Amino acid sequence: MWIATPDRDEPPRGTKFGWIALKVPFLDLELPLQLDCGIELRSQIELKDEFWVKGLGEWKLESLHERDLIVVASAPSEKPEILDAEHSALMEKAWRFVLALVTVGARINNVPVTIKGSVIDSKEGVRMYSEGHAFMETDGCPYTIVNAARVAEAEAVYRGINRLYGKVKEFRRLRKGFRSLLDGTEEGSCDDRIYFFARSLEALHATKPGDGRGRFVEKCQVLTGVKPEYKTLFEDLYDTRNNVVHVNGFEDLIRSGETAKQTEKRIVRQCAAAEIVAKETYRRVLSDAVLLENFVNDAAIRAWWATPPKIRPYIRPKTVRAKRAAEVEAWDHRL
Repeated sequence: MWIATPDRDEPPRGTKFGWIALKVPFLDLELPLQLDCGIELRSQIELKDEFWVKGLGEWKLESLHERDLIVVASAPSEKPEILDAEHSALMEKAWRFVLALVTVGARINNVPVTIKGSVIDSKEGVRMYSEGHAFMETDGCPYTIVNAARVAEAEAVYRGINRLYGKVKEFRRLRKGFRSLLDGTEEGSCDDRIYFFARSLEALHATKPGDGRGRFVEKCQVLTGVKPEYKTLFEDLYDTRNNVVHVNGFEDLIRSGETAKQTEKRIVRQCAAAEIVAKETYRRVLSDAVLLENFVNDAAIRAWWATPPKIRPYIRPKTVRAKRAAEVEAWDHRL
């Protein structure tokens, strides 16, 4: 909302906005919704400027109408008709919230549609239309319902992401890890996804040259608890990660006595577990302002690992899986 100030008694000429249109299958929100972080969530896009509606074309409009959640970042502007850095900043703001939704476990179908536009005399117009990268799914990985609780979690993660990218010299390692997590969500093959998810976990470890499989497994178990099943999981993740690093093929993952089909099923299970652990870990780190500061640089990370385990976030993949499955089932029954 524009408020008059001593040096300005007239409102700006218009508004600039960045829209990201998503297809979210598990959506349980009353929309529109204005968030404290400045992001607005809408249920659909209504383009009122006939010139720009015609300019988009029928297939683009049809693609937009298939989306059911619109993430909007907007701000007053003196030159709303000009496509410039203001639009880019708003789009970056909207994208960070989308990435926060992905981190908390939201499932996003189809390719996100991005629009840079403006509002002049109450008419919404498109200045640029494009499509982003598709977020791929892991078979068997439970995704969460996007409801008020998940949106609140996403807001907390969003603030952490802003802190993460605030200063170039801070969080260098954690930024790379978060980027690896997101790269994993865009990969189609499970072994490549595992590589990125494992790499995102390694970023939290501040791994030194010479640290190998044993150190990776040991530190990962600090986050999940020490159980034989977790030890086996992280050993498998590390082996699959190495297989991808050395550009080996899928056949190199087949164990003695295993068929190719059995190996494929095992890798898919690993991938689902790796995705849960990586996302949950980053969700907890990014949403906790105090915890996040322990990853500001390598010295802080290594000091954190030297502290008693009781202050660390424990991740329970089976608990997360069961909770999400129950939420989706309850949501289905209400439809």
